Amino acid sequence: MLKEKTEKFIESWRPLIEKEMMFHVDSLDGVSVLKEAVSYALFSGGKRIRPLFYLAVFESIVPKDKSLKSDALTHEMLRIACSFEFFHAFTLIQDDLPCMDDDVLRRGKPSLWKKFGESTALLASNVLLGMSYNSGTNNSFPFSEMLMPDSIIGGQALDLGLEQGASQEEINYMKTAHFFEKIARAAELEVQMNWGMDAFDKDRFECLCKFAGKFGAYFQYRDDYFDLQDGLKKNKSKTKMKIAMMAQKKLLKKMDLEDSVLGGFASWLIDKE
Repeated sequence: MLKEKTEKFIESWRPLIEKEMMFHVDSLDGVSVLKEAVSYALFSGGKRIRPLFYLAVFESIVPKDKSLKSDALTHEMLRIACSFEFFHAFTLIQDDLPCMDDDVLRRGKPSLWKKFGESTALLASNVLLGMSYNSGTNNSFPFSEMLMPDSIIGGQALDLGLEQGASQEEINYMKTAHFFEKIARAAELEVQMNWGMDAFDKDRFECLCKFAGKFGAYFQYRDDYFDLQDGLKKNKSKTKMKIAMMAQKKLLKKMDLEDSVLGGFASWLIDKE
């Protein structure tokens, strides 16, 4: 039942996310090939997990006596939600470059650099980074924090072996889980801006941050599970997925959010390849 609730939530929001993203792409002026490359990067597949996660957190933690039925608030939520997808696309383009992971495919299609060339891909990634900043609001999500050596950029450096000694868990946290923690924090700040500090319990939001990190870890283990060919490694990833799922459930219970759309988010995701 909870999974169905979350699926209904996703079915209602995902078309709005796509529409909002297309609006931002259509609004791009200037060099046409960069607009074409950005559009290719954004609309060549993708489950929109990050914007959906933001919206799920927001809806789950908003005070129960407050209404979300406001066109202005809906637009604001969508604008911020899409900023996470723009930033995510920026990281994927750069990850695929020959000087990084040298991947020629992304979601079963030619990666951006393979289709448009390295120079265009790099410049398009910069456009997407700019779009992520333009779509954010009131510094509720400081993307600059994600561009530091202790976050996504640093995680990619470790993944490339530019510094020795890092565990795979540390790399996964920096590249994936940390992003989800920041998304949860952005939703928290947006609720604060709309309804004030009295709407909060600080201990509860510490749990929310931990939950987001566990979800990010689960998400990475899930990707690993589908990517790996070795049976033993697949089983290890599956075990780690179960542990991360159990941790999520405990934190949701502690926050009294088991019945929220957030409570069914990981369960919905587990069936999606």
